[in-house]
Amino acid sequence: MKRICDVAGRTALVAAALAVGLSGCSALSPSTVTETYPASDGTNTDLPGSSVALRNFLVIGAEKGAPAELVGAVINDGAAPVDVSLQADPGQTAQAATPTVVHVAAHSSVQVGPEQAFTLSIPALSVEPGATTALTAATTGGGRTAITVPVLRPQDEYTDITPAPTTATPSESPSGSGRSGSKATPTGTPDPSGTAN
Repeated sequence: MKRICDVAGRTALVAAALAVGLSGCSALSPSTVTETYPASDGTNTDLPGSSVALRNFLVIGAEKGAPAELVGAVINDGAAPVDVSLQADPGQTAQAATPTVVHVAAHSSVQVGPEQAFTLSIPALSVEPGATTALTAATTGGGRTAITVPVLRPQDEYTDITPAPTTATPSESPSGSGRSGSKATPTGTPDPSGTAN
């Protein structure tokens, strides 16, 4: 009986030592709960010198050169309404598009995107999905910033935002047969080689 008590006592001491050692690891490491991080796919930022915040901003596009849409939320924590000008980077070859001006009432938020009150459409995406693109946001009060936003494909929760890429085969014949260089021969008419269909 004494031997069983000795074994139980040693086991309890080892367990206590492990608990103290492991708790020391977490005590010395920074708490991840207190760190701010984006809990979504998009980019978050605050416009300097203003009460405006941009949340979860990203671009949805199927492929480079295809139409794309900006989505996100504009938040106004101030006591007065504010106008926020949003402009997407058109790329090196495209002409600068007219900015979208989003009106946000005091202590409220506005969604930007398809089927919302405010939209920003990009006629031709300048990068491939998976890359990033630039967005400029400014207020009439002087708050202005440029942010980098991710470009994602229209899939999963973003499926209905932009159309999927079209994969038309360039070698498709006008007849719709799908074979390169082939010509449809009317039924019952011999072809030039003299063999019947």
